[in-house]
Amino acid sequence: VWLDGGHNPQGGEVLAAWLAEQKKDIYLVCGMMKGKDAGHYLKPMASLVKEFHAVVIPEETGCQSVAQLVASARTCGMDAYESVTVEKALQSIAMRAKTPSLICICGSLYLAGQVLYANNHMEEKKNAAG
Repeated sequence: VWLDGGHNPQGGEVLAAWLAEQKKDIYLVCGMMKGKDAGHYLKPMASLVKEFHAVVIPEETGCQSVAQLVASARTCGMDAYESVTVEKALQSIAMRAKTPSLICICGSLYLAGQVLYANNHMEEKKNAAG
């Protein structure tokens, strides 16, 4: 699982260049803020991605809806799905992936921050449990 904070067309191009070097199936989990051009961000990655999973960004009222993100991804030619949360998207991918795969969570620094917070919170719980 990789985490990327890119959220504009240039960030999409950089991420696509890196993804093109990977030798695994690629799954994107993406949440974006309103006002960001999801189509131009996703277009460079379209031919590289096996599946796209749209999520809302927790605690961010200014994020794009999953329906908007799915529509942008499908316009780019991606196989796209709506997911309630990042966790649900990861569970769905884990059930569907048939080969070693790369999951990239991307689209917003706000989403990246939420993912890092959740990961750190889980680590703290694990350490407290001993």
